[in-house]
Amino acid sequence: MKWESELLKQQMAQLQEDTQLSLRNQALAHGEDIGRLRKEKESLRLALTEEKEIAVHRLEQEKEELLSKYEAERENLNEEILRLKRERDESLLQMEHEKQQALSQKETEKKMLYEELIEAQRELEDSKLEADRVKQHALSQQEKDKVRSASREYLRRCFRRPGLPPPSPVFRSFQPRPSPLAPGSPRLLRDFFASPQVEEFRNQLLRAEESEERTRRELAELQRELQEAREARDLERNEMAAIRRTLEDEIREKDTLQQSNAELREAVKKVEHEKISFKRAKEEKEQKLILLEETKASVQKEAGELRATLREVERSRMEARRELQELWRQVKTLEGENEKKCKEVGDLQARVMQEEQRAQRAQQQSADLQRRLAEAESGSQVRETELRESLQECRGNEKKLHDELRNLEMKLKQVCADAMDSQRRLSAADGRIHGLEQELDWATRARRETEATLSRLHSVLRRTLGLSPSPARAPSPAKGFESPSAADRTETPASQPGSPERSQAGSPLRWPSPPRGSPGPTEMDVGVVREALRELLQNLRDAQRERVRLEALPRIRSSAHRLSACKRGVDGRLTSAQTALMLQEETIRQAEREHQECSEQLSMLEHNIHMSQEEKRSLQEKLSRLKAKEARLDSEKWKLKEALEASECRAIKLELSQQATQEHLQRAQRSLSSREVEVQAYREQVQGLGAQLEESTTRLASRQQELEHLSHELARTEEAESHLKERVQSLTQALADATSSSCGLQEDVAHLRKALAAAEHDRRLLQEHLDSARQALGDSKRHSHNLAERSKRLESQLAQLEMRSRDLEGQLEHLQKIVHRQRQSKEEALASAQKFQRENHALQEKISTLQRALSRLEREHKEMERSAIQLEKDNSALKRTLCKVSRKAETGRRL
Repeated sequence: MKWESELLKQQMAQLQEDTQLSLRNQALAHGEDIGRLRKEKESLRLALTEEKEIAVHRLEQEKEELLSKYEAERENLNEEILRLKRERDESLLQMEHEKQQALSQKETEKKMLYEELIEAQRELEDSKLEADRVKQHALSQQEKDKVRSASREYLRRCFRRPGLPPPSPVFRSFQPRPSPLAPGSPRLLRDFFASPQVEEFRNQLLRAEESEERTRRELAELQRELQEAREARDLERNEMAAIRRTLEDEIREKDTLQQSNAELREAVKKVEHEKISFKRAKEEKEQKLILLEETKASVQKEAGELRATLREVERSRMEARRELQELWRQVKTLEGENEKKCKEVGDLQARVMQEEQRAQRAQQQSADLQRRLAEAESGSQVRETELRESLQECRGNEKKLHDELRNLEMKLKQVCADAMDSQRRLSAADGRIHGLEQELDWATRARRETEATLSRLHSVLRRTLGLSPSPARAPSPAKGFESPSAADRTETPASQPGSPERSQAGSPLRWPSPPRGSPGPTEMDVGVVREALRELLQNLRDAQRERVRLEALPRIRSSAHRLSACKRGVDGRLTSAQTALMLQEETIRQAEREHQECSEQLSMLEHNIHMSQEEKRSLQEKLSRLKAKEARLDSEKWKLKEALEASECRAIKLELSQQATQEHLQRAQRSLSSREVEVQAYREQVQGLGAQLEESTTRLASRQQELEHLSHELARTEEAESHLKERVQSLTQALADATSSSCGLQEDVAHLRKALAAAEHDRRLLQEHLDSARQALGDSKRHSHNLAERSKRLESQLAQLEMRSRDLEGQLEHLQKIVHRQRQSKEEALASAQKFQRENHALQEKISTLQRALSRLEREHKEMERSAIQLEKDNSALKRTLCKVSRKAETGRRL
């Protein structure tokens, strides 16, 4: 039992040491983990701040780079626009040059194709004739072959009869047929075949077969040639079809050219009419000169001149009527073009309305995107505030857990100190118990030895002293030993040393006297007795000390029981402290795990916040791009509005010019009516001057020389006019190209106005000439000596005609400039139309890109909504984890 108790004590001590070491190690590990977590938290905070600063710096750099890139792109686009404008101008000039070259080339190609077509038609006719000839030859050969084959069949049937010589190998390939002559006359046939004529027929037949073979070969050759001719004819037909198609194309082009030529011819006719009017004016002047010269001879000649002037006036009236018709036609064309311009204006207005609607839709879409972006920003800000609040709550809970952990550490240290004190007290009590147990063992051994010595002494005394055992006087050594111990239990330690003397003094009294007749003391060994007595006394003293020890033994046992009870209580407290520590460690580990999860969730939330900020930034960039696109669309809309206003202005100008032309026409009609009245008056005057016409005929001869001189001058003027006609033809080409533009029409109207002004000027001149004729009729008597003055006036009129020709040349130059401006305006109109088409195409592309961007933004908005839902879920999960952490912290505090 003692050995087992010692083993148990040793195991208990070892277990306590192990528990203390484990507790120390756990406390050290916990402290290290807490320090490591603090260091990791600090490093994570520093890393997050550094990452935030780096991200802010990177975003600023990206912003600056984007700004610089945008500026560079804008400069590049401006340079590209300038370059494209230059290229457009160059390409327009190049296209005009190429157009002229292509027209000339097409003309030459058309001539060549026409010649090729004629040649091909000639060859086709020859091939048709050859084919007809070959067909006729083949038909004749077929007829001959039929005749020859019939005769050969007949001869073959004859040669197949018995008794006849065998036929030639040429006839063996044919199948024999029954001949109608065979059954009736076999002898005649034999006689007939034996005759020399039959041999001659046979030779002819062989020759005919040979010729048939040759004709067959020739026929095969002819058929082959015919097939080749057919193939050549098919090829020629295909070529002819291709040539016809090209010719049709050329004809269409020729028609277009003819139309343009017709327009040019009309313009040339206009110029020719003008030239005719100029010629007529010149002729009128010449006739007026003749009249002025002939008035010297007779009044009849002046009457003839007046009739000629009347005819010229009628011609001028007809010309004026034709000009009026031309003006009406031009007015109609102007009206048609005005209607076209109105339609174009309506189309442009419809396009502008469509563009405005598209711009409004784009603005609505951008407003929706801005609203969605604002909602997303507000939602992200609310989520960010909630996450920050939850983060602050997590940090507060973390601080509370750290405080609780410190308190638990302090309590654990205190419990460890109490456990160490109790352990030390327990070890001291164990040492005392062990010493007392050893003393108890030694006392029991000593008691046993004293009992043995007492029994031996008792036996010696009994033998030596002759004492008889008595039940009352001679108790057992155990009882005799127990009595003094029991008697001395109440004695103090001070009376214990005198107890042996008293027992020694009283002992002789208790001993009985020896009986009579027993031997005397002299016979005993006194020294031995004394030694025995000394030993006895010593044993008694030892027994007394053992008795004291044995009296203290129950107290020691009771104290040992108390110590064991204390030890059990300390063990219970230690186990409870250990369980509490284990629970605290478990709660600490769980709190650390939850803290780690919270830190991970916080990192995830910060990452999500960073992603949402990036998405917000990208949405803002997209919104800025959409705003830029909207601004561009607005600018393009304003440009379209300006173009529409310009076209409306041009239409208004055209209407005004049309009204002006109508007014000019009305004035021309009024002037024509006045001219008709004047012509009627002239006719009356001519009838009055008819009598004077005969007198003026004699003066005609004298003026012939002057007429020849004037005819030479007229030839020179005609040469100048032919030169002007060529120039006018070159200008009419440009005028035909410029008829489609409104500016050209305005210039034509201005030209017509000038022509009307010139006509009025001619009318005034005619009126002046008529007045001069009247004066000449009144002053016919004085006309003879005024011829010199009239010649001078004629020279001055010739000078005026030269000035008029110069004015006409100036007008032609002005017309050339006008044509050049019209061409430029036409090119600008074409360029503006192409630009409008390109802008329309670009707007469609931009609208498609905006639609794609809108769909992409909608997808991104859906993704942001999903991310917001995910963030809300993460926030709710974080709140739940924080609630769990708070509840576990409360349970830890309660424990």
